Amino acid sequence: MKSAAVFVVFACLLIVHVQGQAKMRCLCQGPAANVVHPLRIDKIDIHPASTSCENKEIVVTLKNGGGKKCLNPESEFTKKYITARGIIPHVQGQARTSVRRCLCQGPAANVVRPQRIDKIEIHPASATCENVEIIVTLKNGGGKKCLNPESEFTKKYITARGIIPHVQGQARTSVRRCLCQGPAANVVRPQRIDKIEIHPASATCENVEIIVTLKNGAGKKCLNPESEFTKKYITAGLEKRSAV
Repeated sequence: MKSAAVFVVFACLLIVHVQGQAKMRCLCQGPAANVVHPLRIDKIDIHPASTSCENKEIVVTLKNGGGKKCLNPESEFTKKYITARGIIPHVQGQARTSVRRCLCQGPAANVVRPQRIDKIEIHPASATCENVEIIVTLKNGGGKKCLNPESEFTKKYITARGIIPHVQGQARTSVRRCLCQGPAANVVRPQRIDKIEIHPASATCENVEIIVTLKNGAGKKCLNPESEFTKKYITAGLEKRSAV
């Protein structure tokens, strides 16, 4: 336990040197688009400012595998598009009430035929909406439906999918919001590492997460925070910085 506690302290210290803590969980990096052709948009996700990212982020998924784009929340196009969709009453300013940012309005469905479900999104209760919201995207362009989190169907469906440990009570967001899924690597060759990101345990993920970006576009890997390699690599990084 002692070594784990010391490691977390080391990790938190290194965050200051690696990246600004507020920006570490931001989904959007670099300049955001002011305009995207509406006909290209398949889905829009709005992430309000939070403890994991100080910026309001608006991400659109494009049709036909066109990837994702970040929209500038302050652009005229973004404001008009969001208003037209009736997603939230406004983009600017502090949310006036928790209800105004909720995605689900009106009664939610207790049951949806599982064969019709293409995708499920679970939004835990937060400062922007006091309700747990569960939204399913239906197949064949059938649109979206909000599911009642308290219905027997919803609980059984979510448990069967292994998405979160439970729906009722305090939302355990660690399973959904953690960036690292599956086993993490114990060792990565240091020469391959281009950048290291350390995400301390937080309200959105109860685990310390360490992610390295590999050189030459080789992608990202999650490192096991408890492995000897990880501890030594981070300690070496701290010693280098303190020597400067």
